[in-house]
Amino acid sequence: MPPWMQWIGLPHRFGANPEDGEAADCIVMVFSVLRWAGVHHPPFEQRWLDLAAQGRYPELVEIWQSKTRLLPNPKTYSITMLNHGDKGLGFGVVVDDGVLTVNHKRGVYWIPVEVTKNLSFYEFV
Repeated sequence: MPPWMQWIGLPHRFGANPEDGEAADCIVMVFSVLRWAGVHHPPFEQRWLDLAAQGRYPELVEIWQSKTRLLPNPKTYSITMLNHGDKGLGFGVVVDDGVLTVNHKRGVYWIPVEVTKNLSFYEFV
């Protein structure tokens, strides 16, 4: 069974690795899923969490966009960025025809791709 099925419902905690089973951070979770699935991705960089902690979201978006290419449609293991308003930026990954992501209040949750019409999807290059 893919590990992310067990992560649904974990609370959000900045920098937390969902593989520990206690809490999850969206950036760390995306990399955990990609690593588990054997999908090409760059090495995880601590500075991404540092930028998010400092609220430097435009810089984080610019870095991620420089490492990815935009896809015409979502596909399994593609990634997306979600605008959480005053709570910042979130990241998600497509698994099982839906987006797995983390919300500050809801924790880890999955939503069907069909309801994500306003999101763009990317893959690492």
